[in-house]
Amino acid sequence: MRFQHTNTDLTGQTVLLVDDILTTGSTMRCCTGLLREMGAKTVYIAAAAYRLHPTSEEDKESAYANQ
Repeated sequence: MRFQHTNTDLTGQTVLLVDDILTTGSTMRCCTGLLREMGAKTVYIAAAAYRLHPTSEEDKESAYANQ
């Protein structure tokens, strides 16, 4: 995924980043990194919905068995 930003100066600012669905978190991590590069002091994230991805094989078996 590639993101570009303008030369907006966010130095010392607090930013709220909102996404519709949080799945792996990769979009939020990427955007948060860019906002920090632009000078944001604090970045809060919010999502309307989320889907956690199991990390271990045991968690995967349990999560998919319950669907």
